[in-house]
Amino acid sequence: MDWRNTHTKTKGEETPIAYVIPPKRGRQKFIKGPLPLEWFERAVQGNSAAAVTVGLLLFYLRGMGRRKIVLSNELASRFSITRNTKARALRALEDAGLISLQRTGQRVVITLCHDEVSFRR
Repeated sequence: MDWRNTHTKTKGEETPIAYVIPPKRGRQKFIKGPLPLEWFERAVQGNSAAAVTVGLLLFYLRGMGRRKIVLSNELASRFSITRNTKARALRALEDAGLISLQRTGQRVVITLCHDEVSFRR
């Protein structure tokens, strides 16, 4: 549907009731690549859907220019990931050698291991 007013005001014609407003460009959020296929395959193998979702969220945060990542409970909860589920998913990704975790108090700093050299088997 065209977002502009399709009616022209001519004698005897009514003004339209509603207009369709076009979506604003550049405001959509996305996961910025590259997302190595081998990394994704290893994340999927033997892990829960929550672990895969957390992995994708980590790539989303990395795409925002962050080298060291802190995944907030608020962002995870937008995808139905609870605090405990997030902790289990991070542990599963660490056990698979896909991420490394640095714990400082309650804060967990995450580093993606996505180069073939840095994969731990």
